[in-house]
Amino acid sequence: MAEWAAVSGNRWVTKLWPKRATGEPGAQDGPTLVVVMAVLDVAPYVEDAITSVATQRGVRLTLVVVDDGSTDGTRELVRKLARRHANIVYVTQEHAGLGAARNHGLAQASGDYIAFADGDDVVPQGAYALMVDSLEATGSDVCTGAIRRFDQLREWEPAWSREVHAEQRVGVTLAQYPWAIKDVLACNRVIRRAFWDVEVGEFPENIIYEDHEPMLRTLVHASGIDLLSDVVYHWRLRDDGSSTAQQKHEISNLRDRLTVKRRAWAMLNEDGVDDVVRTAWLGRVLDVDLPPFVGRAIEADEHYRAELGAAAQEYLRLAPPESLPYVRGQQRARMYLAAHGQWDVAQRLQEEIERDGVRGATVLEDGALRLAPALTPGVPDELREMADYQVRATARLRKASRTDGGWELRGVVSLTPLHLGRHRAVAHVWLVVGDDVAAFPGDLSVRRGRDDESPTLEVAVRLAGGEVPTTAASWPVAVQVDVLGLARSAALRVPAEVAAELERIEPQAGDVVVPVVDDGVVALRVV
Repeated sequence: MAEWAAVSGNRWVTKLWPKRATGEPGAQDGPTLVVVMAVLDVAPYVEDAITSVATQRGVRLTLVVVDDGSTDGTRELVRKLARRHANIVYVTQEHAGLGAARNHGLAQASGDYIAFADGDDVVPQGAYALMVDSLEATGSDVCTGAIRRFDQLREWEPAWSREVHAEQRVGVTLAQYPWAIKDVLACNRVIRRAFWDVEVGEFPENIIYEDHEPMLRTLVHASGIDLLSDVVYHWRLRDDGSSTAQQKHEISNLRDRLTVKRRAWAMLNEDGVDDVVRTAWLGRVLDVDLPPFVGRAIEADEHYRAELGAAAQEYLRLAPPESLPYVRGQQRARMYLAAHGQWDVAQRLQEEIERDGVRGATVLEDGALRLAPALTPGVPDELREMADYQVRATARLRKASRTDGGWELRGVVSLTPLHLGRHRAVAHVWLVVGDDVAAFPGDLSVRRGRDDESPTLEVAVRLAGGEVPTTAASWPVAVQVDVLGLARSAALRVPAEVAAELERIEPQAGDVVVPVVDDGVVALRVV
């Protein structure tokens, strides 16, 4: 049935409460989750978005869809879906913005937990159950997971998601793991409702980027945060460029971003916020929040450039040296160039990175990987240098076989973003358990890839006797690669097809150690 009601003074809304049905997805008991989805002119996408939420299993879920004044047929589609799915509450309002729509949606239903989704995105099956189950187990206030961006052609994980969600961490605080401050997206998390009501309450209205400050507040005040490595949200990049996040060329968009950053900084300077949190947040601003606007400023007018340049100056001044590890090298340089009004240099740097990636724009200098001086004239060395997390080793097993008196393992190692075929590289193999490191009990041979353009080294290790310490029953194998003093290590990972090959080779009498697969990594098990 439909019910008319007046809210917020003279703003009229329609509530559509569908008849309850049986056989809907979800759990029959346990904690309740309210998901608020604000929609505005998303007819091409809204059916996929709503269906992905309404059909979630393993959780008692109510989806509140708030139409913020659509004129493209979205309303008709949502009404049809609300009749199909018994767990949908549908309300409409005159256009008032995303913050107002989310606040309106939160007022429509109560539950133990809340979450948010957008009408053009997709929630993977099981995502909400995963996060609710985590919060039920840990007692944390917030649970957030990794995201994937997608368009019609491809899917990718943003750098900040890779950094924050590289591994699972539960029950941590922001002071214990300040990298979590890079993730303030509203739609990839579940929040305890009682905690939200006390610490946040509502979204700011009449401004875009309305999620930054409330989500930051949840992270700052949470007694526990669960960070999952699982992908819990698919965030669409619209091919027609019509979403709010794709309007960064407009000066009003830039001004709203700067406003929410000023509000967040004021909040972080309240009593009780740890210095390490402020330091990480300044790194986030320089790495995530402002650099996307530099590309737009290259073609913008003097007013846009002046406002962005002033902001870059301000945050470079505020940021201590401890903020730089959170900032990628190319973003450090972009902020410096914006602060100094070097828009022509910023354009050349952007074009070089777009053409060849960061790899083509960097050089090795004194054991550090930096943007080439020719591309960044006048930029200080520390603002040209790649962050530690940008330079990473990977090692992968390709073949395992029996040899006379032992085993042979062959694999490849890479050091992103370097082309190892173009550099003099050295590799070492170690056994690592916690803080204990032991020499590999055998012979090692290393050669470059099949040509100078290969980004990898080929590594072969032969177990030829030797001894493995017995302080641990199993020793994971790690490979270190060193290029002119720039060194990184990685566990020797095992693809599924090679793991099966390894398991088929039977140990023989006289083996001192046996190569095994331990949580996806090659390990030597003491016999």
